[in-house]
Amino acid sequence: MAFAGLLFVTFADTALRPWLPGLLWFDRAPPPLPLLTAFYLGSHAYRATRPLFLAVLLGAMQDCFSVAPLGYFAFLFGLAALLARGLNRYLHADSGAAFAILSLFCGLGYAFCALLLAVLAGGSPHAAGFGDSLLSALTGALVAPLVWRMWEASGLFREALRVRSYGLEHMLR
Repeated sequence: MAFAGLLFVTFADTALRPWLPGLLWFDRAPPPLPLLTAFYLGSHAYRATRPLFLAVLLGAMQDCFSVAPLGYFAFLFGLAALLARGLNRYLHADSGAAFAILSLFCGLGYAFCALLLAVLAGGSPHAAGFGDSLLSALTGALVAPLVWRMWEASGLFREALRVRSYGLEHMLR
């Protein structure tokens, strides 16, 4: 079921990319649905490594649909999930607002790592500009509560995250 969720995220992001420039101010930096999903997986990977591997697999799927060098998104999404896992010790993503803050911190870390990879690659034309990455982190933080609720309600990643319930009893634990 988690693999079907990853396919859905990849195809939904690819299909929605041409439609997003008409919505509000998302034309310059649309919210990154696969990156938010990698944050979601990483924030729910308490001790298990399966969600981290799913984030890397999601990045590899994203690599297939992009012009970036192979492994670019796989590395960055795995690193973003690992960062979300580390930040989850201090900020539990049990609500949409906490997930938005977590997404903002992870998005800023993602932007810095993408800039570092672009500099190390000699100014790769495939990497987005740093300003666009920061703006994408902000738009991702705005959309993060909606994405969090969507993944909680759908249950696509429930089995992979080994959480029995996403209801009220999960929040009270």
